[in-house]
Parts: sequence; C-alpha cells; structure tokens
Amino acid sequence: MLSSTELKERCQNLADVDEAICAEYEAIGRIYDTLGVTMDEVADLMFSNHVMCLLKRIQTGEYVPPMDEGLFSELTDRARSMAEELVGGAFKKAGQEPDKTEVLMLATHLDVAMAKKGDQGNE
Repeated sequence: MLSSTELKERCQNLADVDEAICAEYEAIGRIYDTLGVTMDEVADLMFSNHVMCLLKRIQTGEYVPPMDEGLFSELTDRARSMAEELVGGAFKKAGQEPDKTEVLMLATHLDVAMAKKGDQGNE
C-alpha cells in the first residue's frame, strides 16, 4: 500500500484528507503489510485510493449503495477475511458495523492480486 503522503500527492482528490483519516490509513497499511499480498503499481494505487476513500465514507456514514452479495460469490474466503481484518477496526472506531458491500468491494482488489500471484487459497 502506498503511504498516505504518496497517495495524497498522486491523487489530487485526497489532498485535503485530515490527519485522523491519514492515521487510520497508516494503521491499515501496517496490517496490510502482514498479509503477504503484493500488487503491481497500478493495482496498488487503485487499492490505496479505495482504502482512503472508504475511510472518508466511514467518517461520513455515506456508503456505496448495497449490492447483492451474490455478485461477489466467487471471492475467496481468504480475501473476504483479509478485507474485514483491514477495515473492521475503522468501522468499529466509528461505532458502526462493517458495511458488507464496502468490505466485499475491497476484497475484490485482494482476490485479483492473489490470483495474479497464483495464491488464491481459501485459508
């Protein structure tokens, strides 16, 4: 994952993100580093941006519209679990239950990265 500073430099829409969100983003980055998922440069930028934007949505409580979980039926249990691990704490700190659609959308990035690496296990 990109650092919050690098992400804010590369994505102008994130230039005004406050320090609390940046601190939470960096905490998620430390968890991400333990997962063993590697992404190419483009995927890393998209994933990092997604995480930061999700943190902004958690702060406002304005999530993407719910989507049928069946659309995410091919996601591995491992990617689902990783996504929950990454952002579950941010939802909890905000006093909210994790939004299923948001977590599943994040899991999609992880599953694609693992598929590219050939590491799709359902651990």
